[in-house]
Amino acid sequence: MFGPIYIRSLVMGVAVWGMLSLLGACGSTTQKSCTNDDECSATQRCSNDLCVDRTRCTNTNESIVCKPNETCSGGVCKPREVNPNPTTGCQTNADCETDTVCQRDTGDCVECVTKDDCSFDQFCVSNKCSSEAPTEKTETEPTADGGEQKEADGKCASDAECPSNKKCDLIEQKCVDRTGGACALDKDCPSGQYCVSEVCTKGRRSCASNPNACQVDFECRSGACYPKICLSDDDCENGKTCDLQFGRCSGTATDCTVSGCGNDEVCNNVTKQCEPKTAQDCTVTGCGTNEQCNTTTKKCEPKAAEDCTTKGCPTGQTCNTTTKQCETASGQDCTVTGCTNANEQCNLTTKKCEPKQTNTCTSNANCSAPAGTCNNGKCESCASQFSCPSSKVCDISTGLCKDKPCSSNADCAAPNGTCSNGACVSCSTLTCPTGEKCNTTTGVCETTTQSCTFHRDCPTTQACQSGTCKAGLRFCVIDFECGTTQHCKSLLCTDKQCGTGSGKTCPTGQTCTSFECKKTTVPTTRKSCSSSSTVCGSGETCLTTNAGKHCYKTCTNPGGKCTNGLDCIEVNLTSGSTANYCFFLPNKQVGETCSSLDTRCVAGSFCMFNAASSTSGKCYKECTGTSSTACTSTQECAPINSTEFACLPKGTRGNGASCGNTSLRCNAQHYCRMTSNTASSGTCIPRCAAPGTQSTCTSANECVQLYTNSTKYGICLMKATRTAGQSCGGTSGTRCVSGLTCTNTGSSTICLKNCTTDSNCTTGTGSSLYRTCIPLQNGGGVCYR
Repeated sequence: MFGPIYIRSLVMGVAVWGMLSLLGACGSTTQKSCTNDDECSATQRCSNDLCVDRTRCTNTNESIVCKPNETCSGGVCKPREVNPNPTTGCQTNADCETDTVCQRDTGDCVECVTKDDCSFDQFCVSNKCSSEAPTEKTETEPTADGGEQKEADGKCASDAECPSNKKCDLIEQKCVDRTGGACALDKDCPSGQYCVSEVCTKGRRSCASNPNACQVDFECRSGACYPKICLSDDDCENGKTCDLQFGRCSGTATDCTVSGCGNDEVCNNVTKQCEPKTAQDCTVTGCGTNEQCNTTTKKCEPKAAEDCTTKGCPTGQTCNTTTKQCETASGQDCTVTGCTNANEQCNLTTKKCEPKQTNTCTSNANCSAPAGTCNNGKCESCASQFSCPSSKVCDISTGLCKDKPCSSNADCAAPNGTCSNGACVSCSTLTCPTGEKCNTTTGVCETTTQSCTFHRDCPTTQACQSGTCKAGLRFCVIDFECGTTQHCKSLLCTDKQCGTGSGKTCPTGQTCTSFECKKTTVPTTRKSCSSSSTVCGSGETCLTTNAGKHCYKTCTNPGGKCTNGLDCIEVNLTSGSTANYCFFLPNKQVGETCSSLDTRCVAGSFCMFNAASSTSGKCYKECTGTSSTACTSTQECAPINSTEFACLPKGTRGNGASCGNTSLRCNAQHYCRMTSNTASSGTCIPRCAAPGTQSTCTSANECVQLYTNSTKYGICLMKATRTAGQSCGGTSGTRCVSGLTCTNTGSSTICLKNCTTDSNCTTGTGSSLYRTCIPLQNGGGVCYR
């Protein structure tokens, strides 16, 4: 800033020195590029030339998560073993007949190895293409009888009351074995479990009162934490299904306060979702009308009755002075006293003795709530006396088992195999779509098999695939025929993966092309134009930087992305104008060498040059203010301009000593002043505290502001005394008076008059003899010949 300024017309190419000092402070956030998994961290893998987090694989999503040459083993994608005896089997697909592929680990030719070997609407199951998705394999949960061992005292209220290898079942109030696997985070556990005290526990983490309670890879939905990317229906709310193609849950979540839950589940009144009984916490779920929450055990307990000895009793009741509760004339609480009459039984709902039922029911019509089910000739309740089958849930108010609400046909069983309006019914009660007929055995509408050659051979709701008309496919010619969420591909309406109407975006490293996500190929090399600028293609310009002459593609959205995935950056040209060009993504880490715009530092660091003449620099870590907590013991947080700071080597050089920007740095009381824009080193000069005054400077100097629009501090420079046409700058440090600029003309360094147009340059003496306004490299201009 304080050395001579070079006339722009005397320097060719891009103004790299001035430009790099500006762009060195710019960062960019990007994923690490890669060519294979070894270049990524242990928790990542290389996908589309970018390091991305590993997704836990299962037998359901193996064809989606793993590569074609990998198989899922223990939740991790591993390379498939190659056939150990290549003379007895295939090694590649070329060794197999048409319509088969090579299973390399066995050497067998099979119909499919991954989903990619089948048509788009099929899955690869046991090396066969099937329209049915594979069933997720789950581990059998330990039974209550096999896993629990009651402690000597018989009950517990917290894990602290159990041995270290056990935990407290707050529902049963007894110590049970810790059956879950070890974990550190929720994502370490299988579907439907979360991490509690480093043990995987059935249930989900609650976020009903704190939406930010979910851990990494999870998000808050319906008051509970669910995986952001689903691998099976177990990763979705009740009633929703997992779309394996996009890893997202679709459908509408059911409300368990209406639909009820299974025998081993309870309804969370806050999230409206069914939870395992062991996961119930009344501080979250709340309690019934006549219950209250015990905050220690987190269980619902009956509300304490009011003391009738002080409150009195309603008409028709008397006060029991022992229990201090009101009782009817017919007797006390039979759940405590029992019934003395052999012909009576205790009604668990009213807690009164009633005449025994004959228990000779033949149907539910002979029974009444709350024991509304005729079970083995007796009126009983599913809430306490027997369990409902897995396909039904218990209605506690009636004691009857009722159908679970369904969200798809997969939730229904024959002969009522069709899900209609949330209920399982037989298709005989419905009208099947055109081209389908009702199978009264299963209760599901099935496609009528019809052979075809062309799409026009099939009904309007079907399309021709593999010589057979299939439902769910639609013939098309143009995108308009497919609606807003699909597009026409290979004459069939296909779901859009991205773009207008899809509501979806492509993953990092992919670009949306014709409604499909395609891998983005980011260039990493440039074409040299040192021999001739004509080698550059259409839309490219031959530019000169400190890396040499190369072809750069132009762009129109500075600060954004180019179509080839590179960064669009605005640069200053020596002609005085600006232009936008595509530059490589930041790829240099702290401590690495940086130079041109194609070798920028990653986010959180700056490219610093030791001197104005340096052709390359080094990436230094960014820091905040004067704080040195981010820097090492040999560094200090030093200003690099009026607003930004970097961790630079601690300065020790004193007044008059030679110095650099990043090495041989001046101490805190001095500033390294470069004598020119091409100097290889500078000189340490004193700092001062009051710009515009002499302050602490000598009588021959004055305190000059260091940064534009900054009041941080100034530096002591020689008083400005040189007039138009006189020499200036250099080691002497002489400065021009106001209205003149110290300018290097190539042959000398002199004070020239400032100007913006030729009209500012008039005849006269000294510099005003020069009548042409010449632009300067860093802006403005001077009068010159």
